[in-house]
Amino acid sequence: MGHFRDRGTDLWVGQMSVGDCWIYKDLKEGYESLLTDCAEPHTDQVIGTAQAPAGMSYDKAGDNATKLCSNKFESSWAPGSERAVFGWMADEEDWEQGFTKVVCTVSREDNAKTTGKISAPSAV
Repeated sequence: MGHFRDRGTDLWVGQMSVGDCWIYKDLKEGYESLLTDCAEPHTDQVIGTAQAPAGMSYDKAGDNATKLCSNKFESSWAPGSERAVFGWMADEEDWEQGFTKVVCTVSREDNAKTTGKISAPSAV
Protein backbone atom coordinates (compact mmCIF):
# COMPACT_ATOMS: atom_id res chain seq x y z
CA MET A 1 0.00 0.00 0.00
CA GLY A 2 1.15 3.50 -0.51
CA HIS A 3 0.30 6.89 -1.85
CA PHE A 4 -1.34 5.53 -4.99
CA ARG A 5 -3.38 2.63 -3.61
CA ASP A 6 -5.62 2.69 -0.56
CA ARG A 7 -6.66 -0.16 1.69
CA GLY A 8 -9.82 -1.71 0.26
CA THR A 9 -8.90 -0.94 -3.37
CA ASP A 10 -10.02 -3.75 -5.69
CA LEU A 11 -6.72 -4.56 -7.41
CA TRP A 12 -6.44 -5.67 -11.01
CA VAL A 13 -3.73 -8.25 -11.59
CA GLY A 14 -1.56 -5.64 -13.33
CA GLN A 15 -1.67 -3.43 -10.23
CA MET A 16 -0.41 -6.07 -7.80
CA SER A 17 3.12 -5.74 -6.44
CA VAL A 18 5.36 -8.18 -4.61
CA GLY A 19 4.56 -8.00 -0.92
CA ASP A 20 0.95 -6.87 -1.39
CA CYS A 21 -1.61 -8.61 0.77
CA TRP A 22 -5.23 -8.85 -0.28
CA ILE A 23 -8.53 -10.47 0.54
CA TYR A 24 -10.06 -12.76 -2.07
CA LYS A 25 -13.82 -12.31 -2.39
CA ASP A 26 -15.73 -14.61 -4.76
CA LEU A 27 -18.39 -12.93 -6.90
CA LYS A 28 -21.00 -14.39 -9.25
CA GLU A 29 -18.91 -13.05 -12.15
CA GLY A 30 -15.23 -13.25 -11.22
CA TYR A 31 -13.72 -12.09 -7.96
CA GLU A 32 -12.51 -9.07 -6.00
CA SER A 33 -9.00 -8.74 -4.62
CA LEU A 34 -9.19 -6.10 -1.91
CA LEU A 35 -5.85 -4.60 -0.90
CA THR A 36 -5.16 -4.72 2.82
CA ASP A 37 -2.34 -4.26 5.29
CA CYS A 38 -0.50 -7.54 5.80
CA ALA A 39 -0.94 -7.13 9.56
CA GLU A 40 -4.71 -7.43 9.03
CA PRO A 41 -6.46 -10.70 8.13
CA HIS A 42 -5.95 -11.52 4.44
CA THR A 43 -6.14 -14.49 2.09
CA ASP A 44 -3.25 -13.84 -0.33
CA GLN A 45 0.23 -12.33 -0.44
CA VAL A 46 1.91 -11.55 -3.77
CA ILE A 47 5.30 -13.30 -3.98
CA GLY A 48 6.32 -12.69 -7.60
CA THR A 49 5.48 -13.35 -11.22
CA ALA A 50 5.96 -16.20 -13.66
CA GLN A 51 6.38 -15.50 -17.36
CA ALA A 52 4.15 -17.58 -19.61
CA PRO A 53 6.02 -19.32 -22.44
CA ALA A 54 6.13 -17.35 -25.69
CA GLY A 55 3.09 -18.04 -27.86
CA MET A 56 1.00 -19.54 -25.05
CA SER A 57 -2.65 -18.71 -25.66
CA TYR A 58 -4.76 -16.92 -23.08
CA ASP A 59 -6.96 -20.00 -22.59
CA LYS A 60 -4.00 -22.34 -22.15
CA ALA A 61 -2.38 -19.90 -19.71
CA GLY A 62 -5.65 -19.77 -17.77
CA ASP A 63 -5.54 -23.54 -17.44
CA ASN A 64 -1.90 -23.44 -16.32
CA ALA A 65 -1.52 -20.19 -14.31
CA THR A 66 -1.27 -21.88 -10.93
CA LYS A 67 1.08 -24.54 -12.32
CA LEU A 68 3.41 -21.84 -13.72
CA CYS A 69 3.57 -20.24 -10.27
CA SER A 70 3.84 -23.53 -8.39
CA ASN A 71 6.76 -24.63 -10.57
CA LYS A 72 8.61 -21.41 -9.76
CA PHE A 73 7.69 -20.77 -6.11
CA GLU A 74 6.14 -23.76 -4.35
CA SER A 75 9.35 -25.42 -3.14
CA SER A 76 10.50 -22.25 -1.42
CA TRP A 77 7.25 -20.51 -0.39
CA ALA A 78 4.93 -23.48 0.27
CA PRO A 79 7.10 -26.53 0.96
CA GLY A 80 4.71 -28.14 3.44
CA SER A 81 1.00 -28.79 3.44
CA GLU A 82 -0.12 -25.57 5.19
CA ARG A 83 0.43 -23.17 2.28
CA ALA A 84 -0.34 -23.22 -1.42
CA VAL A 85 0.83 -21.12 -4.37
CA PHE A 86 -1.72 -19.75 -6.86
CA GLY A 87 -1.50 -17.95 -10.21
CA TRP A 88 -3.62 -14.97 -11.28
CA MET A 89 -3.90 -13.54 -14.79
CA ALA A 90 -4.93 -10.26 -16.33
CA ASP A 91 -7.94 -10.25 -18.64
CA GLU A 92 -7.75 -11.43 -22.24
CA GLU A 93 -7.43 -7.90 -23.65
CA ASP A 94 -4.34 -7.21 -21.50
CA TRP A 95 -2.94 -10.64 -22.43
CA GLU A 96 -3.30 -9.90 -26.14
CA GLN A 97 -1.52 -6.56 -25.60
CA GLY A 98 1.50 -8.36 -24.13
CA PHE A 99 0.88 -8.60 -20.37
CA THR A 100 1.70 -12.32 -20.33
CA LYS A 101 3.03 -12.62 -16.80
CA VAL A 102 1.12 -14.53 -14.18
CA VAL A 103 1.00 -12.94 -10.71
CA CYS A 104 1.85 -15.52 -8.05
CA THR A 105 0.49 -15.54 -4.51
CA VAL A 106 0.89 -17.68 -1.43
CA SER A 107 -2.14 -18.54 0.70
CA ARG A 108 -3.19 -20.99 3.34
CA GLU A 109 -4.12 -24.36 1.88
CA ASP A 110 -7.47 -24.27 3.70
CA ASN A 111 -8.27 -20.80 2.24
CA ALA A 112 -8.54 -19.32 5.74
CA LYS A 113 -7.34 -15.79 6.40
CA THR A 114 -4.00 -15.22 8.04
CA THR A 115 -2.25 -12.21 9.56
CA GLY A 116 1.31 -11.04 9.18
CA LYS A 117 3.53 -10.87 6.14
CA ILE A 118 5.22 -14.12 5.18
CA SER A 119 8.95 -13.50 4.99
CA ALA A 120 10.74 -14.29 1.76
CA PRO A 121 12.48 -17.68 2.07
CA SER A 122 15.90 -16.07 1.68
CA ALA A 123 15.10 -13.77 4.62
CA VAL A 124 14.36 -16.66 7.00
